[in-house]
Amino acid sequence: MDIKRLLRGPIVWIVLAVVVVIAGTSLFTGSGFKEVRTQQGLSLLKGGTVSVAKIVDTDQRVDLTLSKADGALGTQVQFYYVAPRGPEIVKAVTDSGAKYDDSVPQTSFWSSIPRSTSSSTRRSPTESLHRPGNAAE
Repeated sequence: MDIKRLLRGPIVWIVLAVVVVIAGTSLFTGSGFKEVRTQQGLSLLKGGTVSVAKIVDTDQRVDLTLSKADGALGTQVQFYYVAPRGPEIVKAVTDSGAKYDDSVPQTSFWSSIPRSTSSSTRRSPTESLHRPGNAAE
């Protein structure tokens, strides 16, 4: 009887909802890859310890799977690079002798729908020029 009364209260459901949210976010955000600096990632590629490399174009990220676990790094590492380094990264991956793949994730249909803005927040390009106290007057 006490259990039924306890389950009727909102506190149990709030605590349960918090636990579900925390568990859900940890499942979806944890990729299992440890982030390393770009220089360290290139060193791993040149060192011959990489078995699989995956270049993710939209994120400018390289995911590496190491052939043997490195003490602090484990077997999965990733690093990011800037766009001008792209050709150098591709050359390092192909020269490493590892199996490699390229990935260009597509955006979802919903994220491609333009968002409408409220007419009250829209301003014409010249509106800010005609405000009192503006230096352009």
